[in-house]
Amino acid sequence: MADSYQISVTYPAQPSEHEPVSVFIRLLVMAFLAPIVVGLAAYLAPLYVAISVARHGAAGFRERHGAFFRDYLGYIVGLNAYTYFLADDMPDWAKPGSVSVDLHGEASPSVGSALLRYILNIPHFILLGILGYAAILLWFVAAIMVLLKKPIPEFVPDFMQRYCSYGARVVGYHASMTDEYPPFSF
Repeated sequence: MADSYQISVTYPAQPSEHEPVSVFIRLLVMAFLAPIVVGLAAYLAPLYVAISVARHGAAGFRERHGAFFRDYLGYIVGLNAYTYFLADDMPDWAKPGSVSVDLHGEASPSVGSALLRYILNIPHFILLGILGYAAILLWFVAAIMVLLKKPIPEFVPDFMQRYCSYGARVVGYHASMTDEYPPFSF
């Protein structure tokens, strides 16, 4: 699924079936690993960007840390894709996974714009939280279908792709990977 926004995500073809044991692994990832990885991005990224921009300027930030932030965003999206049954491979720092995150354009953050993102993203984080409850409910629908060895209904991966793509746009903006405020499109 591609977006016209500066951050787009492409997912692999929906796997025809998943291993039932993967349900438990995905549950552990959702309960323990994902909150830590995404939480670090939410709490620390704007502060880290502001400090880096203050020390090295916007171009220095991009040069020194741009690749890390792109890889981190790719890892977050890959982790979500695995957790929500959109991909069967866990993301790995060493090699790209089946989920592709593309950045179009280049950000030029300032100290103020990086820190202001804490406030500007509040509405997005509220919406992501609300949509997150629906994602969790649909995760259980998908998990039950996998355990019963039945196909996951099409609306479940469609919702999950939209949710993960929206989250990628918000996290990417939050981490100053784009200057364009993310749309509230789902």
